[in-house]
Amino acid sequence: MKSVEAVIPDGNTIAKFNDFCRPVFEMQEKLEQENRKLAAMRDSLLPRLMSGEIDVADIGI
Repeated sequence: MKSVEAVIPDGNTIAKFNDFCRPVFEMQEKLEQENRKLAAMRDSLLPRLMSGEIDVADIGI
């Protein structure tokens, strides 16, 4: 890797990149949090549904 040239952008270019990417990374973090919450809900509800503790027969979906 020592022989590979690397281009290091100037501060302005890095700032523009960060401004562009920040909302994407923030959305990614929110979606990952939501996925964790949904997985936890699934893991909590599925055994109760399978055992019959919770009945969803009357729900009109």
